[in-house]
Amino acid sequence: MAKYGNWTQGQFEALINILGEENALALIQGDVEVTFQLCARKFFDKNGRRIPPRGLVAAVCDSNPNYRPNQPNSDYAGRLARLQQAGFTVGISADEFEARTSALLSVVEQNEQIKNLLKGVYLPIVIQQQMNIANLGEVTEKLVEAAGASYCRQFPNRSFTNHRKGELAGQISIVEGSRYERLIKKIASDLVVGIYFPACLQGFSVHAQREQATTLPEGFILSGPLETAMGWTMYPDVLGRDWNTPGYDCSAVQWQSAGYSLYFVASDDRAGFGRGADLGDAGGRCSGGLFILG
Repeated sequence: MAKYGNWTQGQFEALINILGEENALALIQGDVEVTFQLCARKFFDKNGRRIPPRGLVAAVCDSNPNYRPNQPNSDYAGRLARLQQAGFTVGISADEFEARTSALLSVVEQNEQIKNLLKGVYLPIVIQQQMNIANLGEVTEKLVEAAGASYCRQFPNRSFTNHRKGELAGQISIVEGSRYERLIKKIASDLVVGIYFPACLQGFSVHAQREQATTLPEGFILSGPLETAMGWTMYPDVLGRDWNTPGYDCSAVQWQSAGYSLYFVASDDRAGFGRGADLGDAGGRCSGGLFILG
């Protein structure tokens, strides 16, 4: 063992377990040879949760399985109807929405490195073109209002509170490295169809969510307030079901200063939008999300 001082007994045993005892002996005796090739690194585990990248500095903890949204059945027409009820001009048919979503899901499913994302919850989202998107806070306020109204239609005996009402215009900015500017640019010129993965970063602190974003493939955007609010508008029954759903961080943005971000959260009798907790704390209930543009 002294010859390989950096190895532990457990690592030697793990290597033999991988090879198999008979194969290891055959290799030593020269009866077989081994060829090495690089493996495609998987970014998500069997539950659709992000695998913390090597060297991640910020805090991460295990996700709490008691706080999970459920995957809804596909109902493209029904989800678009919720947008109409919220006062949006939909601008896309259910058939086109389904076709564009299916194309995106196929891209994910065929990629070995990211296909495990589909083991978690994924929500097809439509975001209307926003001509005044330069004022991100103003648009966020409008979309949060729509999200709250949709939540209250779904749960008429509950309430929704925007705890930052009147404090968003001109107060929200994009965090460097989040890639959120790509979504903003797209929304400024066209209707957006994308896939929102709301619980894939559960247990990651906001700082960790931002840190890991720089190591993801280029197509991923860290979640912020726009697609999260549209998710609540289209899927209030999923995202705001009850207390046993996560808190949804909007970690792609900061509010007022670098010390604050924003998030949505629900309980059994109410839901709300407001300022998140300490950005460095990792909690098993809270989750950031990822978004893929169509």
